Amino acid sequence: MNFFNRFILRILSILTIIGQILCSIAGIGLVLAAGSLLLIPNDFKQELLSYANTNNTIPTIFLIVSAIVGFLIITSIFFVLRSLKKIIDNIYSKQYFVEQNVTSLKKILTYFSIFTISNILSLFFFAYAHEQNVSSIFANSWSQIGIYMIILAIIYTLYLVFKSSMELKNENDSFV
Repeated sequence: MNFFNRFILRILSILTIIGQILCSIAGIGLVLAAGSLLLIPNDFKQELLSYANTNNTIPTIFLIVSAIVGFLIITSIFFVLRSLKKIIDNIYSKQYFVEQNVTSLKKILTYFSIFTISNILSLFFFAYAHEQNVSSIFANSWSQIGIYMIILAIIYTLYLVFKSSMELKNENDSFV
């Protein structure tokens, strides 16, 4: 493996760690915000809801369920990044077709499926609330469902390639 590839793999490894840290911070913030809806007195709750609920017609339980879906999204991204880091580290150490990479790809497929389902649920929540996106950074639209399905197909294809390659490698190793 040449210097450029090792350099890119190290950068990707660092970026996955940064992404995991950011997901952890976002998850903690979301849990604290949702918990505050349950624990704070009503007068403070109304003021807090005025920031999150512009038309004041959304029930508190709806906001809490939305927070749970948001937590699922953040958690699934965290675990996708964690599994991706394992694959990157294995490739860096020249372990390409090993069981751990196949297992990590299977986990990525599972977590990305959870991410996709959670995003579809969040689209329904936004449609129910007649609200726009949470922010311009994380624009959520119905057209993204097709993109998520394409990404799932790519991940599944990679999983099958790695699984078949690992089986061929094991068969080849047992032959020798």
